[in-house]
Amino acid sequence: MKKLFYSLLILSLLLVGCASKAPQEKNSSSENKGPKVSNPRDFVLYTPSHEEVGMHINTLHYLTEIEKDPSSISDDELKEILFQWVGNDDMTSMLTEAFLLNCENKILLNRMFNLIVSSLDENQKMTPFQIALSRRVFATEETTTDSDGREITRYNFMNNTYDENINLASFTEFKPFDDEFGICIPMNNYSILSPNVKSEGTDDKWFMAGGPTNSFTVHVKETENVNSDRDSMLKAMNNDFFETRFPDTWVIYDLEKEGCLSNSGVDKYLIAYGVGPDITIPEIDCCTFITYLYREKEKKLYSVEYTMNFSVINSNYDVRDRLYNFMGFYTLLSWCD
Repeated sequence: MKKLFYSLLILSLLLVGCASKAPQEKNSSSENKGPKVSNPRDFVLYTPSHEEVGMHINTLHYLTEIEKDPSSISDDELKEILFQWVGNDDMTSMLTEAFLLNCENKILLNRMFNLIVSSLDENQKMTPFQIALSRRVFATEETTTDSDGREITRYNFMNNTYDENINLASFTEFKPFDDEFGICIPMNNYSILSPNVKSEGTDDKWFMAGGPTNSFTVHVKETENVNSDRDSMLKAMNNDFFETRFPDTWVIYDLEKEGCLSNSGVDKYLIAYGVGPDITIPEIDCCTFITYLYREKEKKLYSVEYTMNFSVINSNYDVRDRLYNFMGFYTLLSWCD
């Protein structure tokens, strides 16, 4: 009977993967610092406090220890994570979701799946997050080597949907230009590129991870000799590409240096973002968040761009907004010493 139930469940997951759903609306209990008119996916955007960032780091450490040793957590504690920690409108809840969707411990994955199934009423359906997590449980791990000799791992769910194994949860501090500028970058097996021809007064690097159904790019850039007036800043930002790519959603605004930004060490802290279907391939959905940090003393503008896209055949397509939203919080984790 149990084997039949699991077979029917896998079939339902397969059928759900064939249909694209509209993004879910979310009610935010946090203050939204961005203009609501420019927030079509209803992203939860706010500046976390120092205390919340500390809780975020502690939660990541706790989840990492659980993945290393699933026997260290009881079923009741794991149920609390699955049913109380996920789905909330805060940075740490989105961290938990991203971490669990990237889990590689099969024992822990199976325990989570069994707890989810046992909690469902007869006519109750799984949430999009539970469906995505269940696909990870039943997916087959595939490992290949790319042209640069890097080992690439993806997860294949019945040759129907795919998980490119992009990790947004675990991160490390990094100084890309060996100077005062620092970022927190998600830990992935990146392909790293630097342009052969650089514009005068600029330096930039690209970090790329993922595969054909889901990619993640981090682009860091340093621009010198930038004045603090509006025209100079806009010229250095050079957002023409994104304004064209996201004609209905692209927005940029200046953040107050409060909460975790109070010791960012910059004179101006701006973020920009846009989201929507790819211009040429509407079956691919894209999102970009950018941080701009300006230091008037050095007349330098630093930027870090986080871009992610999803194909409709990616296993996490229906939870992409939550992953985009979590990606957006990395715009608040940059600084200058």
